[in-house]
Amino acid sequence: THDQSVFSFYPDFHACRGFEEALRRYREIAPHLRLAGPTSFAPVIKASIDIVEQSGGQYHILLIIADGQVSTAGDRLSPQEESTINAIVDASGCG
Repeated sequence: THDQSVFSFYPDFHACRGFEEALRRYREIAPHLRLAGPTSFAPVIKASIDIVEQSGGQYHILLIIADGQVSTAGDRLSPQEESTINAIVDASGCG
């Protein structure tokens, strides 16, 4: 999704119930994906904020499975790092 959006593990967008189901679906889906950078976790963090807000602030755990790291642009933060950091800050006030 080129660090811009997220996709559901299921066509009907229902959530996984627990870590084991999420891992099982990942293993089913991963062989059919082409994962590539740059990596930004901001879209999935922002989507998780929406899920928490829609649930009325229920407790959730966000598990991120990735094929790489958010890379730096030399001695300064990359745009992906900046957006990931900003999303984490936004999520810290969520719920």
